[in-house]
Amino acid sequence: MQRTFFLGNLPYQTDEMMLRELFGPYGTVTAVNLVGDRVNGVFRGFGFLKIDTQDEKRITSELDNMPLGNQRLIVQELNSKDVTKQVAT
Repeated sequence: MQRTFFLGNLPYQTDEMMLRELFGPYGTVTAVNLVGDRVNGVFRGFGFLKIDTQDEKRITSELDNMPLGNQRLIVQELNSKDVTKQVAT
């Protein structure tokens, strides 16, 4: 099942390949979005990752707060309410 994760506290040298390798054992990474500054494009230290997995609990339990570079990675699963604005009918 497709899951979306917020990734925070990423070292500034983080790239898409690094995240694909880190999350690859948990499923098929389908998208990585590393957020940059709107003005100058400099990486802001966070991003989002989409992955086809059945191990979402294992991902957060094993990767959240793990050392990555000189920092501790933040991994939080998002649900559709977090990323999609609900439209009143």
